[in-house]
Amino acid sequence: MRNAFAGLLGLLASASTFAQSGNDSIAEVELEEVAVTALRQRIALENVPAALTIRSFSSDYEGTQRSLQEYLYQVPGLVALNSSNYAQDLRVSIRGFGARAAFGIRGIKLVVDHIPETTPDGQGQLDNLPLDLIETISVLRGPSSMRYGNASGGVISIDTREAISSDRHRLTSRIGAFGQRQFTYTAGVGLQKGGLLLHLSHQDIEGYRTHSTTRTSMANLKYVRRFSNDSKWVIQANYTDSPLAEDPGAITLEDFNSDPFQARSQNVAFGAGESIRHFKVGSSLNYRSDIYELTTYGFFSGRNFDGFLPFANGGAVDLERQYAGQGASLRRSLSNKNQIRHDLIAGYDWAHQRDHRRRYENLSGQRGALSLDQYERFSSLGSYLLYELKAKRLFVQGGVRFDRNNLELEDNDLSDGVDDSDAINLNAFSPQMGLSFQLASELSLFANASKAYETPALSELITPPYSNGGFNDELGIQQTEMLELGLNRRGSQVNWEVVFFTGETTNDIVPYELEAYPGRSFYRNAGQTKRSGIELSYQRQFDRLQLDLVYAYLDLRFAEESEPSIANRHLPGVPWQSGSLQLSYQLSDSLRLNYQRLRRGALYADDENQHKVKGFWLDHLSLQKQWTSQSMGFSTVIGVQNMANVRYADNIRINAFGSRFYELGLPRQLYLGFNVSL
Repeated sequence: MRNAFAGLLGLLASASTFAQSGNDSIAEVELEEVAVTALRQRIALENVPAALTIRSFSSDYEGTQRSLQEYLYQVPGLVALNSSNYAQDLRVSIRGFGARAAFGIRGIKLVVDHIPETTPDGQGQLDNLPLDLIETISVLRGPSSMRYGNASGGVISIDTREAISSDRHRLTSRIGAFGQRQFTYTAGVGLQKGGLLLHLSHQDIEGYRTHSTTRTSMANLKYVRRFSNDSKWVIQANYTDSPLAEDPGAITLEDFNSDPFQARSQNVAFGAGESIRHFKVGSSLNYRSDIYELTTYGFFSGRNFDGFLPFANGGAVDLERQYAGQGASLRRSLSNKNQIRHDLIAGYDWAHQRDHRRRYENLSGQRGALSLDQYERFSSLGSYLLYELKAKRLFVQGGVRFDRNNLELEDNDLSDGVDDSDAINLNAFSPQMGLSFQLASELSLFANASKAYETPALSELITPPYSNGGFNDELGIQQTEMLELGLNRRGSQVNWEVVFFTGETTNDIVPYELEAYPGRSFYRNAGQTKRSGIELSYQRQFDRLQLDLVYAYLDLRFAEESEPSIANRHLPGVPWQSGSLQLSYQLSDSLRLNYQRLRRGALYADDENQHKVKGFWLDHLSLQKQWTSQSMGFSTVIGVQNMANVRYADNIRINAFGSRFYELGLPRQLYLGFNVSL
């Protein structure tokens, strides 16, 4: 904390200097509004009464593109684990929300091109996201259920490219160590008042651990029709085929120290891994006039999952998922003679999820007898009302949302003579209030109070411990209340932000394992947690050098009222310190050098804090060269990840039975990339 406060004092000193030398005529400054997808509204960034990070990426991205983790390093308070086990998917936490996920993303709402990627029950995977198309990522770093409903401890909103230059073709490739081979093709077609974008990609990675090969192919189609500068209609479609993603499993510390590249023997014996086929079609419309703004979306998605878990009883999983959603919001703006603007926003979100889950005996990677056959449904309907007041220096925002969530389970296998069908309701009420005050033309102060909730996912509710079916009636909703206070400067050359937050979560949902079911995760409510911390970010543009620095200190603990064995212990899976330094130096008009230093502090692997995982530093370096002509553009990048070849645990399996917590992170990797535009 001393280091954090030292940085804070420096930032406050620069803010004081700027305020004294800046233009005091605040009323003459016209703040430009932009569409912030994470906030679901158009707003001047200086007026945002919340902790918000926005990052943009060029089409000539210099990273390895192995995982979305690379795009999230410069977000304070966000921690991404498990970038290399593609059977378990990337795990992301924001201020601790999402840390409990045994696989995929929980507790954080994922949105891609205005359409929710998170299922109604709060599960999220981004294995169908084309990394090569990412243009902007907006991250709302606090509870946001008022805007998004269930599982909104934070929001990650991703905007992909709408077009490349009309009637152009783009080829890219990445070749790297450990058998990484990636190829993409993108074509842009210019149409009247719009355009069409086609994107195809394929990636193979052999992996650096035993039993860790993955293979994925994707196809994306996006059509954009513009009615004006502020109004557009978007239609998109995505298909993903990942026939192979092996799971090497987690190992003990003793095995990790002796040979971190090994796979868990049980994972190999049972053929642990997954294959998926995923498709999504969706459309969004945004229409804006001087007084009204209408935003609406709709989508349908399907996912077929075949997985093998490292145990026999029910270890072969066949999941067929269909989910759909539709929502809309209407904004009404009014201004009076005193230049005070009043906005009223009303909206709703509807979503329905249907899972057909079957479990079979896992006979060394082959399906055996059927042990479970059931349908699971999760339907949600949320409506919200938001009011905004904008004066010369003051912006006030307040809103409320109510979500009705209905869950049903239909037992489709009655051969055992027992009907485990079940149904429950998990409804929630989510208010939020925020304000910002403009201290100077580029300096703002904000405060925010919010409440959020998270239901257990269907996969977490089904099959309670020591039972063959039904819902786990002892597992309830997790709820959070949080306060934020922030100070930020947004200028042309210098941007920085300081955010304090404090809050409390009740009925935290945490994973655990049982000796009778090794390798399988169960879930329970673990009382209360206290969450507080400080987040810092600083960006500075020099003549040829761009500096980007983020740091977060998180104090996330189980409250004293929790069970005695975990009271006042740190929340597992989340480091209490993390940060990143990124430098980009333009050596010439066509040559750029990029350096990044990452810090992940120590964390605990279990609720009782008996197993501490050491922190580490990582260093990445890349050099990018560009050539352009009238008819063709060409760029190449050569880079190295983890230059010092640090041995570290990237994925931590929380509360794993037998102390099997550790999965090796990416060793030193050399890679080479090419981009050609025709």
